[in-house]
Amino acid sequence: MASKYSETGMAGHLRSISLWLLAAATGLIVAGLFCAWQAWLIADESNAAARVQAARDQAVTVLAAEVASQRRAVADAVAAPSLIALLGDANAAQAELRRRLPHAIRIDIYDANLDQVLHADYRQFGYAKAAQLLNAVGAPGIAPLQTIADAGARRLSVVAPLGQSARPQAWAWIELPFAPMQQRFEAIPTAGGRLQLRQGERIGDLVLLSRGSTSVEDEPQGTAVPGSTLVVAAARPLAFVVLPQSLSLAVLLALAGLAGGGYLLWLRAKPRRRVDLPSEDVLLSDLIKSSAAPITPAPSMSPPAPPAAPPPRVAVDASIFRAYDVRGVVGKSLTAEVAFLLGQSIGSVMREKGLGEIVVGRDGRLSGPALAGALSDGLREAGIDVIDLGAVPTPVVYYAAFKFNTGSGVAVTGSHNPPDYNGFKIVVGGETLAEGAIQDLYQRIASGELARGGKGGLRQVDVGPDYLERIVSDVQMERPFKVVVDCGNGIPGILAPQVLEGIGAQVIPLYCE
Repeated sequence: MASKYSETGMAGHLRSISLWLLAAATGLIVAGLFCAWQAWLIADESNAAARVQAARDQAVTVLAAEVASQRRAVADAVAAPSLIALLGDANAAQAELRRRLPHAIRIDIYDANLDQVLHADYRQFGYAKAAQLLNAVGAPGIAPLQTIADAGARRLSVVAPLGQSARPQAWAWIELPFAPMQQRFEAIPTAGGRLQLRQGERIGDLVLLSRGSTSVEDEPQGTAVPGSTLVVAAARPLAFVVLPQSLSLAVLLALAGLAGGGYLLWLRAKPRRRVDLPSEDVLLSDLIKSSAAPITPAPSMSPPAPPAAPPPRVAVDASIFRAYDVRGVVGKSLTAEVAFLLGQSIGSVMREKGLGEIVVGRDGRLSGPALAGALSDGLREAGIDVIDLGAVPTPVVYYAAFKFNTGSGVAVTGSHNPPDYNGFKIVVGGETLAEGAIQDLYQRIASGELARGGKGGLRQVDVGPDYLERIVSDVQMERPFKVVVDCGNGIPGILAPQVLEGIGAQVIPLYCE
């Protein structure tokens, strides 16, 4: 009996050693395979970058061919003798040009001196259109193609001189479909990275189209598409490399892991000699003493804790939801809690419309940072990414929504009301919310039908320099004026004097701090 007891203990000990060897071998083999995968990623990084750059070059070539085709069609049309003969009659020239360019969406004819453009209301006429026409003066031949947005639809636009290019008799503004460019761009394989079609050369410029992986590293500079203001940028995929960027080290670790795991498996399978244990006389009472263990009572099972109660609903004053904005007295009808719920409500509307990003800016009121922060938190809770503009005038919020292609923005401002007021002007998907849309935000809060549990991102952006550059590059005074600017210590003081100086005025600032 004693011999059998000793053999049983030894068998258990050997089984535990065998299991330990199996576990260690499995761990080493998995680690070796992981290191081998890392070595492959490190070796493939340069090839991945080359593949993505080749895809970018292919996209540039394909798009350049489409741009050249469009420009050639325009050049042939404006050079036709039948059109030149009609330049004295703008309507007849426009009809002839439409006949020769049947795929054009819109064609406008302007006088050689562009008086209609210089004296136009640019809010109605279009800043981009005016800039493209004015920039064409003095440029040789047909201006580069660029894109514009008209009622949410993206189009190509081009300016062409009519008559002799050195002294045009008139100018033609031609809008062409953007769809062929989009189809050609979307047909290019991304080679595992991401391709972007931008209007402009810098990161942050208007992104027209984007395809491919989101886990990539942006290329600082893109490649221009000849004959246009378009740029194709490529971003190579980010490899999940956690080891040091050394191929030899990764290979060495892979071999060590696989070899070590293989050795432990061999050691486990190696046959062992049987060891005979000496017999000993063991009394039955000794066995009972050694095997008996005190019986401890099982720990008492306490009942599970009740689920946490939902947070109490914040009472929201319906009167702050007005015809064209949300506005109330800070600390009374308008609090940070209300701003958070309003952010959730706006985010819920955006989620239903398939929108994922919004810009938020505030005026100079003391309550602005807390309310804008709470609003942003509510938007992020609804799963919306927030671009925080900081303290800016309201028009800068609208400009940023255009620049970053969000179509959505909130200006935290009390407008002309006393200092203890504040409020929110809201744009979602290019539409300023008013009347029924404002009341819908309240109903969502009152009923609790709010998107929650999201993890929206947050980034701070200083858009003031871009806003200033956009204006001064588009508008210049014909003669200098001396202008006194009284900002009343309000938020316009951070930009108004610079804008007026930039367009050619001599500014005398008052209370711009």
